Amino acid sequence: MAERTINDAIKIALQNQKDGLTVKEIYNRIIEQQLYKFNSPTPEHIVQTQIRRRCETLDFKSAFKEKWYKLIGPGKYALNTN
Repeated sequence: MAERTINDAIKIALQNQKDGLTVKEIYNRIIEQQLYKFNSPTPEHIVQTQIRRRCETLDFKSAFKEKWYKLIGPGKYALNTN
């Protein structure tokens, strides 16, 4: 069985969250549910970076073409269901 990626953990944390979550809330759910073990002094920043790189409304040089998340309010993200 393959280990879960950070994005797998983010997607699980965002499931059934139609009102979205902040990066801090997503990170807290990942930790509480033991969805991913971070090996970094700045794990919350890693979560934020992963979300931004795949966020529907954000496009920059290091962004991915495939968008898994969307910004739905000030600092709140949800799964992109489009």
